[in-house]
Amino acid sequence: MSMNRERFRQIESLFDRALGMSDAAVRETWLNESCATDASLLHEVRQLLRSFDSWTAKLNLPPPALLRCGAYECEELLGVGGMGAVYRGRRIDGQYQQEVAIKFLRGSFRNDAYHARFLAERQILANLNHPHIARLLDGGITADAEPYLVMEFVDGEPIDRYCDRRKLRIVARIALFHQVLEAVECAHRNLVVHRDLKPSNILVNRQGTVKLVDFGTSKLLAADATMTGASALTPAYASPEQLRGEPAAITDDVFSLGVVLFRLLTGSNPFAETTSYARGLERALRETTALSPDASIDVTAAEARSTTVAHLRKRMEGDLASILRKALAYDPALRYRSTTGFAEDLVRYGEQRPVLARHQNWGYIASRAIRRHARTVAALALLIAGLTGAALFSARQARIAQREADRAMAANRFLTEIFEIPAQDTASRAGLTVRELLELAQERVPPLLGADPAVATDLDSVLGNGFLWQGDIPRARMLTERARNRARQAGDIPRLAASMAKLSYIEYALNQFDAAWKESLEALDLWKRHKSAFTPRQSAEVLNGAATTLLYVRPYDVIHRQYFEEALALARRFPDQIPPASLSGTLQRLAESYLNVDRRFEEAHRLLIEGVAINRTLPRIDLLLQSLQSLGRVSRFMGNYAEDEKSQREAYELSLRINGAGKPASISQHSIWALSMIGTGRTEEAYRESRQALLDMRQLMPVRGSPLLWTSLSSASNASCLSRRFAECESLARESIESLGPQTSANDLRLTDAEAFLGMSMAGQGHRAEGAPYIERALQRNQSLKRRPQYSAALETARDKPAR
Repeated sequence: MSMNRERFRQIESLFDRALGMSDAAVRETWLNESCATDASLLHEVRQLLRSFDSWTAKLNLPPPALLRCGAYECEELLGVGGMGAVYRGRRIDGQYQQEVAIKFLRGSFRNDAYHARFLAERQILANLNHPHIARLLDGGITADAEPYLVMEFVDGEPIDRYCDRRKLRIVARIALFHQVLEAVECAHRNLVVHRDLKPSNILVNRQGTVKLVDFGTSKLLAADATMTGASALTPAYASPEQLRGEPAAITDDVFSLGVVLFRLLTGSNPFAETTSYARGLERALRETTALSPDASIDVTAAEARSTTVAHLRKRMEGDLASILRKALAYDPALRYRSTTGFAEDLVRYGEQRPVLARHQNWGYIASRAIRRHARTVAALALLIAGLTGAALFSARQARIAQREADRAMAANRFLTEIFEIPAQDTASRAGLTVRELLELAQERVPPLLGADPAVATDLDSVLGNGFLWQGDIPRARMLTERARNRARQAGDIPRLAASMAKLSYIEYALNQFDAAWKESLEALDLWKRHKSAFTPRQSAEVLNGAATTLLYVRPYDVIHRQYFEEALALARRFPDQIPPASLSGTLQRLAESYLNVDRRFEEAHRLLIEGVAINRTLPRIDLLLQSLQSLGRVSRFMGNYAEDEKSQREAYELSLRINGAGKPASISQHSIWALSMIGTGRTEEAYRESRQALLDMRQLMPVRGSPLLWTSLSSASNASCLSRRFAECESLARESIESLGPQTSANDLRLTDAEAFLGMSMAGQGHRAEGAPYIERALQRNQSLKRRPQYSAALETARDKPAR
């Protein structure tokens, strides 16, 4: 029995390899070489190929419309394989339009056992309901007794090709892999083992969503575990026990997932060439250790991951190597027992916590605790930003290095004092708010850090950021100005430019547009004239900070573009020096530039998908909030209103977690979420939510026409106009225009929207002649930009409505 099974597997492996060869002459030469010493083997494989060719020829009879399966019709052959053929198809019963994938069982294997296997797959897929698993829509038997499945059509590409084509970094690749783990975990909960996990069965669509396909080789764990008959598999990704024909187990999928992750991270396979069954069986019969991930990296792999060979090899050492070794263990008892454990270790890696795959000694645990502690502070977005750069200012001379080491010790003392403040107060102070903690830190910590002007500058900058996030703009400005003056007196050009870039944003928030513009340009000029004095991280900080102000003050002046592109190039070139959080911020702002200035929706969407993937792996949920907000906005412009509302709702929930209710950031995001509801048809709900958000914001920003009111004003005017509250809409639209300031470009979409609402509100109140110029300008601008916003139908109705 064992010899027969091995013989069949040998035939099947040769057959599957031959199917992938489109050139008949090449296939014949390869077969003759592969079966040179076994004429019987060559004969059996040829017979199998002839049967298959005959069957596929029948399936390809022109026209394709002759192939019909119930309510569906085949249109295009997508591919063939060991288990059958897959067609692109569509629904033809007239109920609704739907594109599908139709899978047929291979004709040469049509016997009772394979019929039962195919029907079992249909039931398996029917039981699986997960956003990352391709859905089963229908299935049955054709008039010619051909079993078929109708499945969700996934317009995507294999996960490895998707990542390489976009040159995704390691954190983004791991984020996508988490989606794979979620899908496989769902299958395992339903007692299903996939048993053929490989990149071609893991597709990623244009939205960056993973879809797991092809459960044709899966087995039900609840079924007879002794059933080990022949099944299609891919030797390079199969577990040793699967290659030996042993019963299905969850650890088969864990092993395959380990191979997939190894390939995603390094660009190569963890074992020697194993594309043939014979080579795979050789690996299965003797214990084989996976290659070291860092040893298999070359220049091509590094470039595809937007990094250098040295940096990528360093990333593949330590924790990631331990995780891969555990997933790829020869003995299944030593692997992760579930995909949940696999996912947990990847989360631990991302959060700098000790991974369970690695030996837990005190030194290792302590090192991860220190890193995690620092990131927790960063996650509060208040305490650590900018301080880590203090110890990296320069390493050119020993004297400078020692001075920076002293500053790093001062930073550690700063963190220690911050965390000890609650304990130093009375018991009633144990529940200190972030605001209270900042105020105490401002009072108590500076005297403990010594007189080093660089440390004092960093401290003022960090505290200034904290108060800015809390909405205390005057105190944020005072601290940031003090940081700027200290850096200027010390002749510290990088810190001077950084503080000026931060100050420019504060001036923008205070409606001082001219000062903000001037300050940001001066910061960038310092960077241009003294580039050699800046580390890559300091350069990225100044470029991102100053360019963000330029983007906000004049969204349609493309001057900011060059600086964001420069920051992105630095992040790609120096991934070991510029943190992922800085890269995600650059991706977001550059996407906003592409959206606002050039209407390059697809490119903006691609950048934001990468940014969201990076931010989901970071503890800084404020960054995830920002990227989700931008992703929703791009989705809205692309007409995907449901995706917009979903992204903005998640962003609002994150804002409440970070900032709490009643803070400017949360109120602004509340307004954005309300605006997104309009596209989904929830106009009245949008009106209620936008009005409440505007009332909340006015309590914090009582000055009429403040630029920080614009988002809430725009959302409320939009909702009030579309709900036919025209008098209210007119007042809000006028204030929206006022909040943009006198230097607003005529091409600013914010002005276009505000004037559209103003014109609609006038027409709605019977003053069509007065509103007509605003309506016409808005229509012309939108047409010239090939833009059709959510309010377009209402705007056109207002234009065409007869005058009273």
